[in-house]
Amino acid sequence: MMGSESARGSVRRAVSDMTRLIVLTDNQHRRLWTLRFARAYAIWIGVAGAVLMVAVAHTAEGVALGLVVVRAVTWLSWVVGGLALWAAAKLYDAPACAVTELARLRGYPQAAVRWSSTAAVAVRVTYLTAMPALLLSCLSLGWLRSPRAIFWIVVLGGCVAAYSIVLGACVALLARLAQTTSPHHARLTALALVAVPHLAHAAWPQIPSIPSAFAWLVDRLLAVGAMTA
Repeated sequence: MMGSESARGSVRRAVSDMTRLIVLTDNQHRRLWTLRFARAYAIWIGVAGAVLMVAVAHTAEGVALGLVVVRAVTWLSWVVGGLALWAAAKLYDAPACAVTELARLRGYPQAAVRWSSTAAVAVRVTYLTAMPALLLSCLSLGWLRSPRAIFWIVVLGGCVAAYSIVLGACVALLARLAQTTSPHHARLTALALVAVPHLAHAAWPQIPSIPSAFAWLVDRLLAVGAMTA
């Protein structure tokens, strides 16, 4: 019994330590101009999407407002995901950065700092993609009257959240892979990891690529969004 409680306590402390380290790392990341621009873009998409939704709702009856939500997610995926990947590809090559030094002074190993950086990028991308879209989903409830449409907008919100998590994880892991593979050319490597398979996919559709995979996911979101009419 005591051993079980001790194990649970150790797990809680480890989770708490990692959470604090992720927050600390994320605070450093947010100062980068690329992620600042990504945040500004996410806000702009949220505002533009809200204006578009209001305009569409007042000019057309029976329109699927969920499609506005999905389009916002599509725009956010390219810009937020692209900017975050560009920034994150160099984040792991910073042995003397302020966060690493502060974490070292607090007793965190360098491996933990690197993984916290990966997690912080994933969380940041997920947040910047999901939050505007979920707010638009909530806004659409002001015009949805049928239980069926309300049900599907709730389902769409859950799908958007899941999609954003997958996007965030993909961006973070791609950046880490690029830095691990080619520390001195991480950004070019990250670009190649995305672009080369996609060019091959354009010539031979049976070859998978990351953009085509997310395009397939967006098509599924569009199908759900269309049900909100």
